[in-house]
Amino acid sequence: MSEILIRENYLYRKEEREVEKDRILLEKILKNEEKEIYKNLIIKDIFKKLRDKDKVILSTKIDLKREVDIELLKNIFLEFRKIVKKVGGYCYLEGDIIYTLLFEYSNTNILEKIEQLEGIIKRINKECIINYGIGNIYKELEDLKKSYQESIIALTCGRKINKKYCFYSKMDLEILLNQIEENLQKEYCNKIFSNLSKEEIKEYKEIIKYYEKENGSLKMIAQELYMHVNTLQYKLNKFHEKTGLDIRKYGDFVKIKIATMLI
Repeated sequence: MSEILIRENYLYRKEEREVEKDRILLEKILKNEEKEIYKNLIIKDIFKKLRDKDKVILSTKIDLKREVDIELLKNIFLEFRKIVKKVGGYCYLEGDIIYTLLFEYSNTNILEKIEQLEGIIKRINKECIINYGIGNIYKELEDLKKSYQESIIALTCGRKINKKYCFYSKMDLEILLNQIEENLQKEYCNKIFSNLSKEEIKEYKEIIKYYEKENGSLKMIAQELYMHVNTLQYKLNKFHEKTGLDIRKYGDFVKIKIATMLI
């Protein structure tokens, strides 16, 4: 029994050291301002065989829907890490976000891997909400920091518009909106939605989403939202009455759409 306990403790400590090693390695690569970092012998050795391969950063945010449980997050991360290590990737946990470096992945492959990773997380905690931000794919090591920053922007924007995963490469207007200072974002949203409750804002965000998807077809929007067309018409009129903006007018729709992307 003593031998078993000693061995288990040894393996646990060994894993902890490997986790810490990966964290230091990735932080140096993703956060260091100096390109000289790539002359570091350890980093150079690790990436020697991977220099000409495609590389991408995936940011995964895990929302436990309650006060942060450090042990639960750690367990999720360790299981997550096992899958990543099997494919030769690296990852580390910072707060409630797992940053992952993957090699030789296309956007399609990444989606497949996301489904696998999510399955692992959901088995540990079914209630948690998971969002993914994916940076652009690059070949040069020096561009990994760019992919890291892009993945964070994609993650932030994806969470605002309730998308499970968001590719930076598929973003357009969101890239510009993300550059606006937070206080200005709030000011703009307050200007548009000041007379609406939080519940109403949430409801109208859904209406706007389907209004865009169905190109303004009230019949199709009503079907998507499981409501009668007359009910939808009433809600649109109510929105106009409370905000002074008419969703059915192109100019007003653009203003409202931008606000829903910022809130």
